[in-house]
Amino acid sequence: MPRQIVENWRQSFRDKKYYSFMNDEMVHCSAYYNSFKVPKNARKYCIDSHESSSKHVTSFRRWEETNLRQLPTREQLTEVGNNPFYEDITKMMIYTNIPLSKVNNPNLREFLEKWCGKKCPDTSTIRKNYMSPIYDRLMEEIRQYLKNHWIYIQVDEAHASNRRIFSMIVGRLNGENSKSYLLNVAETDSAANNHSVVRFVNDSLLLIWPDSMQYDNVRLILTDQASHMLKAARLLRDSLYPHLHHVSCMSHCLSRVCEKARIMYPNRDKLITNLKMLLNKCIRRRDLLVQLTQTALPSLPVPTRWGTWIEFANYVFKNLDGIRGFAERVKDEDSSSIFFLIQCLEEESIEQDLAAICDLDVLPATIRKLGGRNLSIIRQKQLLDEVYFKLPERLQARLQPKCRIHLQRIHRLKNCLD
Repeated sequence: MPRQIVENWRQSFRDKKYYSFMNDEMVHCSAYYNSFKVPKNARKYCIDSHESSSKHVTSFRRWEETNLRQLPTREQLTEVGNNPFYEDITKMMIYTNIPLSKVNNPNLREFLEKWCGKKCPDTSTIRKNYMSPIYDRLMEEIRQYLKNHWIYIQVDEAHASNRRIFSMIVGRLNGENSKSYLLNVAETDSAANNHSVVRFVNDSLLLIWPDSMQYDNVRLILTDQASHMLKAARLLRDSLYPHLHHVSCMSHCLSRVCEKARIMYPNRDKLITNLKMLLNKCIRRRDLLVQLTQTALPSLPVPTRWGTWIEFANYVFKNLDGIRGFAERVKDEDSSSIFFLIQCLEEESIEQDLAAICDLDVLPATIRKLGGRNLSIIRQKQLLDEVYFKLPERLQARLQPKCRIHLQRIHRLKNCLD
């Protein structure tokens, strides 16, 4: 297009102060607070279409009513997606754990437009243009924070909707209460084994040291007591990280002991399972049991949290007569669990077995205490001593070899704290 025609086109819009022209292809609308490109052969048409759009009309009305008529910077004119308000609201929502989809809520958009004089961005705009720069700046902050320092890593695994997800937390290892960062979260397609854990650890540490891996600075890894985690820690220490020390979760180790205790008494596990099935999602039966036992009903056992199984077994032992009366009251109801519950309650060794399980009540109590915050090393050692030295004395005849192995592992963890 000839230069004179371009100048005439610009002159026709110069009286509109909310437009700024950086070049022949970039136009910034201060009312809409955004920059957009226009093709060379349809400049005026594109601007006219923009002025007639509902977004521009609403933004222009708000722009006239407020005093926020600042001129755009050069960066805002040349870069699409560089909006300070959009960037700040994205950062605020990320750091406060607010889902990004909330920006599409009409009440939130109306509030921001009314009281802040700002147009709320769309979720897709945030994801495409503003999340990546925030992520890059945060990663650079983590690299500078960990630069030339020993570090520790904590690796965990979770299952959600048939998905296996690994996560890693990283922080300084300097003897102080340092800040930790969630470095990486990744989904694995393969089965959870020691090789997938090792691959995830190496890929995550490359985010900190993309140029040259500093193997000597990785000094500590924290995991749970899963067998593939233990193997992965040994493989990392023997192959790439010569100064790596491995510490496993003491609470998870105690949970493994509780699981072995459940396996030791399969008939009592059957009793608790059928009682749980009768009480689950039935308020009438729960109220009846509370009325007969005159005791508040504890939380039902949760799979993989075997300390809750021992606590519920303790409740059954203390209220055995009331549970028998409960089974007698509901025996005519149509449920297969009632038949198995009555069958378990008629066994002769039920009281003896439940009494033996109650001797393990130190385990869930210790797990709960170890889960507290700011627990000193001296207090952790005292709790482990309580489990390791007192529990075997009361259960020497009933502990299985595998259960003793976990208790010996607890003793080794205690020695690591010395």
